[in-house]
Amino acid sequence: MSFTATRIPNEIIEEVLTKTDLAKVIGRYVALKKNGKNYTALCPFHGEKTPSFTISTDKQLYHCFGCGEGGNAITFLTKHAKIPFYQAISDLAQEVGVYISPQDIAKNETQTKTKMLHQALKYAEEFYIKQLKAPLGLQARQYLISRGLDGKTMDEFGVGFSPNAWDGLKNYLKEKKIDDSVSLEVGLFTEKQQTGHVYDRFRHRIMFPIKDARGRTVGFGGRTLSDEKPKYLNSPETPVFHKNKCLYGLYHAEKNSKENYFILVEGYLDVLSLVQFGIHSAIATLGTATSEEHLQMLFKLRSEIIFCFDGDAAGHQAAWRALIKVLPLLQEGRIIKFIFLPEGDDPDSYIRKHGTEQFQLNIKQATSLTDYLLKHIFNSLSITDQQALTIEQKAAIIHESKTYIQKVPVGFYKKLMIQKLAHITQLDEESLEQGISGKKVFSGYSSSNSYSSLNTAIKKEMGTMPEHNLPADNYSAKEGYSAKPWTAQKYFNKKQPRPNPFLPTHLSSTNNAQQSLDHFALEDRIVRILYRSPQLAALLTNFQFLKESEKNSGQLLYKCIEFLAQQPEQNLSYLHGFLHGNTLGLYLDELIARGEFVLSKEEETNELESSYRQLQLRFYQQALDKELRKQPPNIERLTELMQLQKNLKEKLS
Repeated sequence: MSFTATRIPNEIIEEVLTKTDLAKVIGRYVALKKNGKNYTALCPFHGEKTPSFTISTDKQLYHCFGCGEGGNAITFLTKHAKIPFYQAISDLAQEVGVYISPQDIAKNETQTKTKMLHQALKYAEEFYIKQLKAPLGLQARQYLISRGLDGKTMDEFGVGFSPNAWDGLKNYLKEKKIDDSVSLEVGLFTEKQQTGHVYDRFRHRIMFPIKDARGRTVGFGGRTLSDEKPKYLNSPETPVFHKNKCLYGLYHAEKNSKENYFILVEGYLDVLSLVQFGIHSAIATLGTATSEEHLQMLFKLRSEIIFCFDGDAAGHQAAWRALIKVLPLLQEGRIIKFIFLPEGDDPDSYIRKHGTEQFQLNIKQATSLTDYLLKHIFNSLSITDQQALTIEQKAAIIHESKTYIQKVPVGFYKKLMIQKLAHITQLDEESLEQGISGKKVFSGYSSSNSYSSLNTAIKKEMGTMPEHNLPADNYSAKEGYSAKPWTAQKYFNKKQPRPNPFLPTHLSSTNNAQQSLDHFALEDRIVRILYRSPQLAALLTNFQFLKESEKNSGQLLYKCIEFLAQQPEQNLSYLHGFLHGNTLGLYLDELIARGEFVLSKEEETNELESSYRQLQLRFYQQALDKELRKQPPNIERLTELMQLQKNLKEKLS
């Protein structure tokens, strides 16, 4: 079996290297001497009398301290045995039982093709930048200067110019050995259907490269310098460019803005002008309405989005469409605001007239989503005086608001919107909430964190439960549950878990059998222990590695430790309420519903520390494996990780 080197996937190569015994491979060509865990030998790459060639069995790497040669099994076979790269991989794969399937090859071919597409786009960006600075780009430069843009900003964003020619870019890419089919697929060329002739898509336009999250050019937006329609022309949908998943300026904002918000504007020049004036958090959609994909992507990066559209009717319509789109995504911790500019202004013209300080003041005074929603409803109902509402006006406000509030997910955000509407209409909040949801709802509890403050709300929702069943007598936020038995012995077993007020009755842990410790993942064990004894969170230091976890369990544990570190007087019931309705909240609901394992205070502490060290050990092992796969690996980082791993193993033994 043999394949070209470029067609064998990297993950297959890494698997082959992981399973290969390097000493066994090199031992076929060189006499090795055992030296502890490692091996030494006379270097096969240069003449020497004293062995300076070392093989590390842990790292599966060789290195000569005499001539500097080093690498892995594949490197050795290609350099010393002179075996072709692809043949070396193929032979080692057969030896260690790794099958290189046609599906793996097809996957790698897709990756290779994607690299070719990105390369074509990179060359196109180079071409457009050169043309802007060439004599042909004089008109484009004059236009950009007339709009107030400086050279630094244009260079930062890679602004260019496509000349008024049918084959300017085509000839340039031909010199770079880029096939026409690649340029067609990535949207740089257009094909004439009748003749099959291909030509440049963008002609006589100022070019704005569109970057992905990694800073790679994935498409272009072009503004015409003539009366040609359309005024703005974007790249078509391609394998690497999707308008609903790309935002102009996002890569720059992520790299340069220290703010916890994005300012979403409408145009390329709006972004460039704001950045030039020091507002680095500006981004723009690509001639399309703000999509759910855009919003979800932004909320993963920042907690706040500020919409700033043009001050004309079209700008207000765009803002309203954005509000409708964002309603189903609202939850605790997410903030939406709006800046409304004077009629006739856009962000570009406004900041040039009034300066950075005034624009930053507008950011601070931006209108909240709820205020904008209510203002829009008042305007649609021609209500000018909110202080003297008639019964008919109040009913109309509730009727109009209901449609929008129903789109908001259940949680504190929705509850606070209903509170504000109740205040405006002077209607009972609980009745209003029932009217909007169409069903009886749990009315909540006071902002106090103790279980005692929940008594009234719980008695109202669980009327059949006697008052002394409430677990307030042996709980404190600082100490957790005391060893004192729960007083409701005639209703529940002494060791029965206490009811969770955030769970529906059918999910309550009181309805589930107690689970053994082994049935819980390491992350879940720690969360359950912290739920009962939040003061133990002080034992968990250096927990930032959990932020990199791709699992809900790891993300939830990170949130719990972070919360308790910042608010040591609180407990996780408080956090549970804020997570209610989102992914982590649902995961925590299910975890609580699975039942409890019963441990003494000493056992709790020991289990928490042991589980946490095992988590750290797993993280260091994964980081070590990742570092070993690099060519060449960072020896200092490897040494650091191995020492950390060793220290943890000693603590666990």
